[in-house]
Amino acid sequence: MEKKVAEEEVIDQETFEQKGYEDHLEFGGLSDFLDYVEVGIRDFVRTMLQEYAKDEFMRYIGAKRYERTEDRRDYRNGTRKRTLQTRFGVIEDIEIPLGRKAGIGYSSILERYCRKDSRIDDIVSEMFLRGVSTRKINKITNLMWGSDV
Repeated sequence: MEKKVAEEEVIDQETFEQKGYEDHLEFGGLSDFLDYVEVGIRDFVRTMLQEYAKDEFMRYIGAKRYERTEDRRDYRNGTRKRTLQTRFGVIEDIEIPLGRKAGIGYSSILERYCRKDSRIDDIVSEMFLRGVSTRKINKITNLMWGSDV
């Protein structure tokens, strides 16, 4: 049993070192740790949105990258970057694939002209209806999400 645990620890340490991480991370407290986690969450959300948009675009045009088919609807034409305000904070540089014919980034999740999560609008509306001043709302949203709403 002990031998099996030791092997798993070695594998995990090797994976840890291969990814270029330091041997250990030091934090000044809980706040520093949560800041580190928050950045990781935003990176994860960005990656998930980008991969979903790429997959969705591939299904939309009907061909994989560099694949030639007669059923192809459109051709890839680079990407454009979007910024999205979410409950996890501002997520910048989300790459959305562009189509040559359509000319727009095709994504059912990131609708055109959508710049923030609808829950943020709901929260701000609720604060306003409960009597919080607009100046205080700006301060609160800046603290919570890193930008004004």
